[in-house]
Amino acid sequence: MTIQKAISDASPRTYTMTQPRPAIVLGPYQLRVEELLVENEQLPRKQRYTSHKIFELLQAEGYTGSESRIRQYIDAWRHTHQTPKLFLPLEYEPGMDAQCDWGEAIAIIGGVRQTVQFFVMRLCYSRRTLVLS
Repeated sequence: MTIQKAISDASPRTYTMTQPRPAIVLGPYQLRVEELLVENEQLPRKQRYTSHKIFELLQAEGYTGSESRIRQYIDAWRHTHQTPKLFLPLEYEPGMDAQCDWGEAIAIIGGVRQTVQFFVMRLCYSRRTLVLS
């Protein structure tokens, strides 16, 4: 019966953990890391804690684990606690929109160095670029 079930089920099943694995070394320090991350939001940009600085603070408090584990935990915490960056996808109709600009550059033409003017147009739909000098 099990072989027939495996053959008939075309999509492989993915493994999901029923209970999260315990963080034996980091577990007692997770609350402290979260406190530092919340405090980080209030600090001026140049004075904020880096993940390395958080690791050093925890080591001074007795943490014996690795720095990479701290970085993993901080990344996961930020992923769940920070709002995602939003963006609007731009959609263009064919032949309707273009971006244009004039510029100046130094070019070597026939062995002579000279300043040239150029026109650049980028079509938004196809993202093709046209340059005229």
